[in-house]
Amino acid sequence: MNRILVLALVVVAVVIGIRIFAKPRRRGNQARSTKRERELYEKLLRKAFGDAEQVERLIELASVENPNGNRLVWMKSAIDRWERHNR
Repeated sequence: MNRILVLALVVVAVVIGIRIFAKPRRRGNQARSTKRERELYEKLLRKAFGDAEQVERLIELASVENPNGNRLVWMKSAIDRWERHNR
């Protein structure tokens, strides 16, 4: 019984170790992406005169047009659309 318990603890420790140390390190890119997303969101929010619901609708429209994109791509697309339509 003790051997099974020890074996189970070893397996759990190995799994935890693998999850912690084998993760790809992307914190730097995530931080830059998050900062860029915040900048784009704020830019879009200014264009929409502070209407957050409108901003979300614009981002949603961009996501429907490009379902394989991510929020950063969708916000860029929403800004481009806004600027094209409001020249």
